[in-house]
Amino acid sequence: MVREKVKLFFAKHKLIKALLIVIPICVILYCGFQFLYDKRSNISETTKGIIGTLLGAVVGGAFTLLGTIWTQQKQTRIQNDIRRSNTIYKPLYDELREIHDIVLKQRSFPSNVVFARSRPDYYEGVCYKVWCRIEADSRYLEVPRSLKKQIEVLILATKEYTAEYKVLEDELNRIICNVNRDYSLATSYNAYAQYGVNSAISIIDAVLENKWLNRNEAIWYGVHDYDQLKPEQRKEIDSYVQELNRQCQHVNQATIVRNKREQWNKREEETLELLACLIQYNNLRNAG
Repeated sequence: MVREKVKLFFAKHKLIKALLIVIPICVILYCGFQFLYDKRSNISETTKGIIGTLLGAVVGGAFTLLGTIWTQQKQTRIQNDIRRSNTIYKPLYDELREIHDIVLKQRSFPSNVVFARSRPDYYEGVCYKVWCRIEADSRYLEVPRSLKKQIEVLILATKEYTAEYKVLEDELNRIICNVNRDYSLATSYNAYAQYGVNSAISIIDAVLENKWLNRNEAIWYGVHDYDQLKPEQRKEIDSYVQELNRQCQHVNQATIVRNKREQWNKREEETLELLACLIQYNNLRNAG
């Protein structure tokens, strides 16, 4: 175990490894030449020449070996960088860019956000799949620490957004139940309800976008031609919509959800920026 840790340390810190090789060689050369050309030395000029030649050969061989090792390491590094970009960075970047452009850039409010290896059946929310697949196999060992930390920050932002969204949904459901009760409306599908909102799903987007509910969004079912209704029916529907709007517009939880969504958006942009830097760095480092 200790041996593997030492090997891993020197693999990560190649400069230290190179210095440990070069410095002793330089010290040996310095001491050798100091000894050879010391005036007090009784070594003949012929012997000095032979020893100097041998030292030069050793130095030349050492630096040739170092050059060969460096070239091999560079080729291995290029191959690893290409594999890392193709199997980790680019798939992550493509998925995050797609989610960012479709969901966050269009300012929609998904009802749920999950990280999973595959999209659950009948799931309509946002699903990050690539990271979970990377995390489940050996590719995770090659992920830089900076990217791991950034993904953790992104996951936390999505969890906070989803949690606050559920709180808003519950709060809107309570408002709907109260308003429906005041207007003697059923809160489930049955033959007695002529209109009314059944659940927060019908209105939550309008609330989050800070829009007034229109008649079509607030009417549940059964009223297809408003203009043909009796005046008292139209008045009741308008009063119902107005009251629903009044209560929904004073829900502070909607502001919290909007703020959490902006934080999620910011964390995703930061992750995309980091991935772009990693991809571009690999491309520039291995160019030519």
